[in-house]
Amino acid sequence: VGARHLCAGAQPGTRGGAHIHDAAMTNSIIFSGPTAPVPPSPPAMAYTFHLGPETWSGAVGQCASLGAQLAAVRNEADQAALEALLALETESFAWIGASDSAKEGQWTFLGTVTSTAYTAWGNNQPADTGNEDCVAVSRQDGWRWYDTGCDATFAYVC
Repeated sequence: VGARHLCAGAQPGTRGGAHIHDAAMTNSIIFSGPTAPVPPSPPAMAYTFHLGPETWSGAVGQCASLGAQLAAVRNEADQAALEALLALETESFAWIGASDSAKEGQWTFLGTVTSTAYTAWGNNQPADTGNEDCVAVSRQDGWRWYDTGCDATFAYVC
């Protein structure tokens, strides 16, 4: 309720009387003559921003109550969509769905067990200065990733 959303690859509008534009989020299969179809790419991520504030686990629960999960950022297009969604936000930090709580130093997104192939860490991150097992994005660093304690309370992105 009151959440703002944007699909990966969508172009944001402005808030000054306009709107944030939603791109179509569909997959297509391309055929090239008699050859086999090209497999579809993964579905575009649709992100929603929520003020919270919530702890990381609280944000996990809030997203689940909406039938979603904390944001997974799989590639540069997802990161760009996340940055576009958050561009006009004034919150300092927002949770995304990565953590290394299962195995120290192995950053995974919710629902996965393998390390993230793509990362967008901020300067000197991950710092892991002690019990920093969850990831938030930081406005001060252009919405780059920061490891931080999971009990901090921030806005969050589903």
